[in-house]
This record gives sequence, C-alpha cells and structure tokens, in this order.
Amino acid sequence: MTKNYRIKYSILPIILLFGFIFCDIFHPIPTQVIDANSGVSIDLSKYILSEGIIIDYEANTDFNISTSNDSLFINSKNYTAGLSVLDISINNQKIDLVVYTKANSDQDSIPNQSSIKSTIVKSGYEFNADDLVLSFQNISRSISYSDLRNSNIKILFDNSLIESKYYHIFKDRIRIMLPQSVENGLLRICATDEYGNLYRENQTIISDGIPLSYKSNESSLYFSNIYYLMVDRFSDKNKMNNFQSTDLSIDNSLKFHGGDLSGILKKINNGYFDRLGISSILISPIQSNPDSSFRESRLPFKKQMGFDGSWPIEPTAIDPRFGTDEDLKLVVTAAHKKDMKIFMEYIAGHTHINHLYHELFPGWYDIDPSGWEESFLPQLELTDNNLIEQISLDVGYWLNEFELDGFFTNVNHSLSYGFSRGYNTSIDSARGKDIFQSIKYSDLLESTPEFINPREFESELNFPLYLIARDHFSGINTNFIELNNFIIDNLNLYRPINLMTTFTSIDNQPRFISVAEGQATYDSQNASGSPIKIEDPVSYEKLFMFMVMNNSLPGVPLLYYGDEYGQVGGNGADSKRDMKFQNELSISESYLKERVSKLNLLRKDYPALSIGDFIVLRESEEFTVWLKSYYNEKILIFFNLQDKVIEKNISLPFETHELVSLLDNNIITLDNPNMASLIIPPYKTGIYLLRTK
Repeated sequence: MTKNYRIKYSILPIILLFGFIFCDIFHPIPTQVIDANSGVSIDLSKYILSEGIIIDYEANTDFNISTSNDSLFINSKNYTAGLSVLDISINNQKIDLVVYTKANSDQDSIPNQSSIKSTIVKSGYEFNADDLVLSFQNISRSISYSDLRNSNIKILFDNSLIESKYYHIFKDRIRIMLPQSVENGLLRICATDEYGNLYRENQTIISDGIPLSYKSNESSLYFSNIYYLMVDRFSDKNKMNNFQSTDLSIDNSLKFHGGDLSGILKKINNGYFDRLGISSILISPIQSNPDSSFRESRLPFKKQMGFDGSWPIEPTAIDPRFGTDEDLKLVVTAAHKKDMKIFMEYIAGHTHINHLYHELFPGWYDIDPSGWEESFLPQLELTDNNLIEQISLDVGYWLNEFELDGFFTNVNHSLSYGFSRGYNTSIDSARGKDIFQSIKYSDLLESTPEFINPREFESELNFPLYLIARDHFSGINTNFIELNNFIIDNLNLYRPINLMTTFTSIDNQPRFISVAEGQATYDSQNASGSPIKIEDPVSYEKLFMFMVMNNSLPGVPLLYYGDEYGQVGGNGADSKRDMKFQNELSISESYLKERVSKLNLLRKDYPALSIGDFIVLRESEEFTVWLKSYYNEKILIFFNLQDKVIEKNISLPFETHELVSLLDNNIITLDNPNMASLIIPPYKTGIYLLRTK
C-alpha cells in the first residue's frame, strides 16, 4: 500500500491541550522550595499559556528576586525557615507565588522535613445555601497533633490567595467556604507546622462548583485507565491479511502472528473491554513495516521482523497485515459508541532505514550509528524544526483522518523537550486531543523527569514508581516502609493529583508474574529461559497487589495486554506472546481476571482511590495499611506480603461503625469506632469503605 505524502513546512497556530487550564493565563504554580544556601529557578514557560512573558515584581525584604528570559530566580536573604507569599505580576496579571524556605542544616533546634508526621486531608463537604463548604482534618501518626492554629497556612484558588473571611482554622480542622461564583479551578492548601516543617500541598479540583468526581465528569482522565494491546499478538479475525514469511531461519516469536484491527473490533463489539472495566484502548504502532527480516546487531544476531510495528517505513500508511483505513475507522467508531477512547502509539524517535524520510532527508537523522537502537533503525534528530513540523503533520493526519482521541509517543527523554514544544506550536488540527509521552526504559535509569510540563505532554510513564514497586511486590526487595516513603516522594515530585501513567509490565521486559514465580529476571544479562505456566498461586496474588497499588494512587493505570489474567513471558520478544481469552484460561487465570475487572470498575465509582489524600496508618517491611480520604468518602487499603496470618489493631482517624469490602461481600462491624481489628491472611490485599455515618 502506498500513499501520496505532503512534504511541507508551515507555522500553524498554538494549540491548548487538556490539562489544568483553570485560569486565563497560568496553570497553578505549586509551592516552590528554596534551599537556604542556594535558591530556586522557576521556568515560567512551564505554566504560562501564552508566548512571550513579561515579569514584574517589587523589591522584597526577605528575598532576592531576578529574571532572565522566561525564568524567575528567588534567593532567601535571611534564611528563616517557613512559608511566604510573593506578589508577582506576569503579563499584567497578579499571582500569589507560595515559597517555602528550608532551614539551615545547622539549626538543629528546628525539626527537619522527615520528622513531621501530620497530613492535612479532605474530610467532607456540604452546601450551605448556595455556597460550597469544605472541611479538612489534620491526621497525625504521632501521639500529639500539631495545632493548626499555630501553623502558617495559605489557602489559594489557582494562583490567588483566598481572603481569610472565607475560611476558619481550628486546632485540628480547616473549614473553607467557596462562593457560588467559584466554578472551576484548583483549591490549594499550603501550610507549615508550628516548627516550620512543610506539609504536602493539599489539592482539590473544583469542577462546576463541586469537588471533581466521576459522577460529575465521566470524561475526566483522573478516573480513567488504559488497556495497551499489541495488534499482531492480540486477536486475529481476518485470515486473508496474514502474509507470513517463509524464511524458516526466523524464530516464530520474531515473526508476524496475524493479529489485526478486525480482531480488535470483534473484542470491542463482544464486550470484552466493557467487562474488564476499560475506559481507553491504546493500540501499538500500525504504520507500514518492511516485509523482509533484518538481523539484530547484538548477540545472538537473530533475524527478526517488525511485528510490533516499531520499524516504520511509511508515515501515514497502515501495514496491510494489520488491516485497512476502513478497519481502523470501524474500530474507533465502535469504541466511541461505548464511550471508550482510542489512542495510538506513534514512533517518533526513529524510523526504519527504508523509510521515505531516510531516503529524502538524510539530514534529519543522527549520523552517529552508535546512538541507534539497531543498525537498520536510524535515530531522528528531533532538534530540526522542519522535521518536527513534518512529524506534526503526520500525527495530525492520524488524529483527524481517523478521529483518534490522542496518541502516545516514545520520544527519547533527552530530546522530548524540543520535540514537544515544536509539536505544540505546529498542530492546529489536534485541538482537544490527549497527548501522552512514553519514555524508553534505559533513559529513566539515568535520570528522572523533574516536572511534567502541561504545555508539553499530558503524562509520562511513572518509571520511578514502577521500578521500586516491581521489585517490592515480586519479592526481589520487599519493604513497605521504603515503598511508602517512595510513594510520598513520588507524590511530591509529580503533585498529589497527577496523570502519570502507572503499569505492571512493559515492552521487552519480562512479565511481572514470571519474575514473581522465579522463572525470569529483570537482569537481561542473566535472563533465564522461556517461562512456562504459573504453578504457585501466590504469584497471582503478588500481581494483584501490584495492580491494587496502581489503582489506589493518582495517575492513569495502564494494563498491558494479558496482565489481567497473568500472562507469562521473558525478556525481549518473549514478553509479547499471543493473547489468551476465556476458554484458554486456567481457573487461577480466570479468577485473577475477574478480580482485576472489579478493581478497574472501582476506580470510577470511588474518587478516593484516584484523587484522594494518601495516608499511611501502619507499616512494617511486609505489611502496610493505607487510608485514602476524599471528603465524604474514606477507604482503607491493606497489604500482607508474607506467608503468615497477621492480626493488627488499626487506629482510625474518623469514627467508623463498619468496614465494607469493595472486592467482595465482606463486612466488618467495629466495636470501637476509632479502632479496626484486622485479621489478614497471607499474601492478601483488601479495599474497604469506611462507613462513618
């Protein structure tokens, strides 16, 4: 199949992507932390939605302030720990910038950040006449509470301080009254305790005058999930497009197997994704790939084919082995009828050596082959404006011709900034589309993204969380204390409400359940043979715990095809085995799939899971108990990652008379409204709703 390509360069209007766009100019700027010995540099282009930034400010007795291009530099003059608010004018709009100054390291009399054990959490909301009244509670893991009346508390809506007449601070509670006129924005509570220690910023998305929930905004990505499927390995319905290679020297795992778009359409129509509780489907790249095989450049030098769609040779043509333009349109139409979104993975970091662009524009490519994945996969130089504009046109074609809802791109992390800025200023036709970024595994081992830029990509894969969680739940390094601390740091890094993509498996890495079973290893240098079926039922429980974690935290959980039943697989192509469906599943696989389906549906019904405040109630290396609180909804989550029954008394910060299991029909009636006595079987997790009234 061939197409006519439009090779042209143009400057198109700026687009606005879905995100925290609650005010005319800015995304909310989170609390800025200043080290006493250095300071902070704020790149305002990450938050402002207009080109060209004019910054005005007045002299300040506590801080040195200066600017350079689009950046704002702030240094503390007196090194006094605490919270301050700076009045800044950007493009003639006043904002209140919250700044926290750390204490000097030699001020031992002031507790450090890790010593604070209190968290301000959402407690409840109601309407008083036409005004929204929200209550917050101070939850402490220590014996004594920090008195909020002695704390330094700043309450903002987006980037503007709220007048004190709209809130009242009690010893352990905060009560805020939002006028009826406040409809859409981000309510923020920024605070330090009486010793100058910083609380995690509490954030609430206000949508149409009430706290965001699935009932009020079904299309919100905060309650969504994504099912990633590899077209060639998912479902084969049209046998007529199975053009198989006759080269017997190619291992079967490295050939095309026949999966196609018609197979995806069949599964959408028969309700597979509905029953699984899926809201969005991400399909692997479907651009045309070579018909012939190529030999890899590293041992054992196997011949392979581009069955996963990652060897594009044409920018806007569907590989005939996957289907036709009409097939893709049918898939999108069928998904939209079921209120599901369709995303497509798009290869933007490289092409195949036979790609049209490699032939016509060799200057678009890195001339150093040492930076290429393979000798036949040249790396694109995503700093060339003409290249970026052409890729933008190509992506725009896919988004608009097939009415896709967005795309994932696997841009190399080191080049993502230049590409994303060029993309966002080059496509006008992609308005309202959701843009996600996928980063290569190897890139995240060396560096962690400092910030997810709302003007760049909607999300990135949450690799840091994945790396520690996979080792923890698989048994490589089980330590809930370390995991809990990391989750808190992760929330500080990516914000308490975020759209980072969480996952349990990823391309070319062994399937989690095979590692948990001991049949595979994440160390590619010591990779074992091809995993076989799972024998130990504990391996299924470990995978389910991993999924419970992802579904109980902010972000967008991504379900890699087959993980719903515990697909096995080793490194490389072995991780991309053919999908199995109901009549092919064992009893254990079917049971896991049933529970995963229930878990996926819970995320929509209970916003506390996705955007509720995170509190650790108890922990040890092998068990933990979490509380997720979102106003009138409180959920208890526990994990027992050991081979013995444990009995624990858990102090509850909210008076509760019953715990209602959301995974089964179990109900625990409490004798003491402030204490839950839990008996947790080995390798089990539970999700319980607290009935507080």
